[in-house]
Amino acid sequence: MERIKAFELSREYLEALKENITGEHIASIQESMQDANKADVAALLDELDMMEALLF
Repeated sequence: MERIKAFELSREYLEALKENITGEHIASIQESMQDANKADVAALLDELDMMEALLF
């Protein structure tokens, strides 16, 4: 998954993130979000359903 440079919540990024959450690819998720700030993470969690957010 692509690393976040300047945060932009695109449909493609969200789909890739959901796939990584479902596949439990924790290292990939961590790497892609290394430069994300708290507001970025909050925006992502807002877009995920409750089960995906709890796994995240």
